[in-house]
Amino acid sequence: LVTLGKRGFDGVGYDPAPEAREHARARLEAVRSPFNVLDDWPTGPFDAVLLLEVLGYLDDPLDVLKRCRELVRPGGHLVLSYARVGAGYDRRVVADMRFLAKDEVASLLEQSGFSDVRQYNYGFPLANLLVGANNGIHRLRLALQKEQHTVGKTGLAHTWRALRPFDLVSNRVTLAPFFF
Repeated sequence: LVTLGKRGFDGVGYDPAPEAREHARARLEAVRSPFNVLDDWPTGPFDAVLLLEVLGYLDDPLDVLKRCRELVRPGGHLVLSYARVGAGYDRRVVADMRFLAKDEVASLLEQSGFSDVRQYNYGFPLANLLVGANNGIHRLRLALQKEQHTVGKTGLAHTWRALRPFDLVSNRVTLAPFFF
């Protein structure tokens, strides 16, 4: 929402976890974003509904997709991203998120009333290349920490301070070619 607000968009966000809503509100307020975070499920219609990296965490993805369908105005769009089966992520890295097959997602979208569905496997080249390293770092973090790292109710993964030196080589400037 911060990025979208900086690019001139406005709208609302929602998360079922109060902790995540408060975190989002603080980030949005800090940049004076035109987005607002709601405490209850929004009412539409909207030009676009974004459901990013959450489908695999849902107990009933079909129900949520049906509710999202009601939010999208005629001619509007649902933008959905998910981790696919075979992506290579350690389940602990993604907090036991369920991986989904393309056909399964297509079926869920069809059952929930979406039509003219187009799926793209865009991938992020750098992220795809670093799946193994990400898995290894997370396993090391679990081994070194007394408490098991989880994202809990918020879905927020917090930065591991031991990795801060890597910010010198992994930052917005050095990663700009990959973002482009």
